[in-house]
Amino acid sequence: MVAGVPGQRGVAVVAAVTGDSVRGRPTQAHGSIIGTVNNLEFGVATLYANITKSRSGNHRVIAVMTNIPANVGFWLRKLVSILTPVYWTTAFEVGEAVNGYTLTKGIFQRETQVEFPTGETLHMTHNARGLDDSGVLQLDIVLKGDVPHLSSTANIILKDYVEDYVQTGPGQIYAFSTRMFTVDGHMQPYTWNHTIHYDSSLGQMPYLVERLSVSSVGVDYDPDSEILDCKLEASISKGVPSNQCPAGFRLDPVGPYCRDDNECATNNPCSHFCHNAMGKYFCSCPPGLMIAVDGHTCEDTNECEKEKDICPPYQDCLNTFGSFHCAARCSKGYQRSASGNRDCQDLNECEKVPSPCQHECTNTVGGFRCSCRQGYRLLGKNNCVDIDECKGPTKACSPEDRCINTMGSFTCRPVCNKGFRLVTNGSCIDVDECQRQPRPCAYKCRNLPGSYKCLCPPGQKLLADRRSCAGLWHPDDTDNNVISTRSGCEAGYQEVDGICLDVDECAAPRSKCQHECHNTVGSYQCRCPVGYRVMPSGGTCQGEEKPTCRTPDCMFVTDPLSPTTSSWGLLSWTLDTWALSKPFKQRDRKSVEDRCNCTCNVMFSPAALPKEKSTEHPY
Repeated sequence: MVAGVPGQRGVAVVAAVTGDSVRGRPTQAHGSIIGTVNNLEFGVATLYANITKSRSGNHRVIAVMTNIPANVGFWLRKLVSILTPVYWTTAFEVGEAVNGYTLTKGIFQRETQVEFPTGETLHMTHNARGLDDSGVLQLDIVLKGDVPHLSSTANIILKDYVEDYVQTGPGQIYAFSTRMFTVDGHMQPYTWNHTIHYDSSLGQMPYLVERLSVSSVGVDYDPDSEILDCKLEASISKGVPSNQCPAGFRLDPVGPYCRDDNECATNNPCSHFCHNAMGKYFCSCPPGLMIAVDGHTCEDTNECEKEKDICPPYQDCLNTFGSFHCAARCSKGYQRSASGNRDCQDLNECEKVPSPCQHECTNTVGGFRCSCRQGYRLLGKNNCVDIDECKGPTKACSPEDRCINTMGSFTCRPVCNKGFRLVTNGSCIDVDECQRQPRPCAYKCRNLPGSYKCLCPPGQKLLADRRSCAGLWHPDDTDNNVISTRSGCEAGYQEVDGICLDVDECAAPRSKCQHECHNTVGSYQCRCPVGYRVMPSGGTCQGEEKPTCRTPDCMFVTDPLSPTTSSWGLLSWTLDTWALSKPFKQRDRKSVEDRCNCTCNVMFSPAALPKEKSTEHPY
């Protein structure tokens, strides 16, 4: 081992002065660290570093910093750039780019400033004193400033980053970067800028801009041994772009160099105070003003909002541009005058948005009054509710009309009787209930003025529900079950001189029956001859397979010469012939008479029957 370079926590520091160090590139670094962080002076710490080649081809830096007190060590976990002089000096060179040792021979001074988003700033000074006789890079590091407080349990992860190095003059380099680290998963950015001075006789970088790439960053702190471990990989290559000055710089063809562009002197970008810095500028404001979000202009700081108790009790804080003053508080209903002085003037509450009143607002001195539009009344102090004129003690409409309340008013409409409806002209017209869906009647519906009536087919009766019919009749698909009439008479009647008279349907030019039509009051019946029956449609006849003879009445004979009617017997019938082969017609009536003959049993004889009970079969 090199004298005074201990192996700590399993970190072996190679002491052999061979390999690249013999050829001029350092493989080790040693230095001291002193300073004050967050007002804590931590004494003298020691830095040891080894530089090797990684599998990826970059140069790996493994370093330990000893004697770091616990009250400072956890804070320094995010400050891997304490080692910047080491990994810039020894970075793997890509192409024609040169690292810090090739350019400066390890002798330079580096001033670094770190700015955190929470407002803390830390300054570092690095003095590189070249290589000792063993080829070890010698460093002295001084820290001074503040860093964010981090707890001992916080999980810190440092992200890979790139840093651009700009040749700003002979023996002068400016470097800058924005880096990221996470604290318990929360990302935080922070900025670094460096100014490097070295012997100008050693020349300059081969490019105006070179880029240092840092990866595989890891930092850990052990409070028991007070050791801060760091590791990373570094390489340096030409910048992007490499021969063009970045923003904030201008080309000086003498070098060529990238000289700082003094924006404050050229275009005065700030509204008040402009401060030039290397590669950038920033603006500031006088007391009472603060920088706006655009970073250039100053806007008023409202001290009255920033400090709620800036004025004594019962006084109002009056903000002014760049300052403020206190004044006696205005009474309720008054406000400070628009001129911003200490005077109080009436507050017009009615001009507020939204208005304090639901309808009408009238401003008064020191207050306001709400009122409602016609047809409404005030409820409480601010709200208006509708007046129901239809419920008032005074009738809003005539007895013949119905009162309908509306918001803020009312409407009078005629009252229509049941079965009538009101139309736009104000009159009542009949409601045709027969057109309703579903249909109100099972068979047929006849509309009446103000009502309707359900009808049934011949031979069926209307049930108690006033819509259904009794019987086995079923309408076919062609039946129209709505009877429409404009007269005041029921179906089967016709109006003559205001009187409803029976209509003789059988006397119509075309009989409704196929065979015999029998008129009834308000209706009619169809009849068929023997051997035929009336179809469900009510008008046509259909033949039976075999006619049925009617059983006649027979009288019991006690004395053949003196018949009595004391008892009755049964009569048997015999069918002579049945030759009807086509639908029965009126003109064929005689051809089927006496087809059924009767024979009485012994001791019986045919009784003398009334005409409608003759032995001839009725039609």
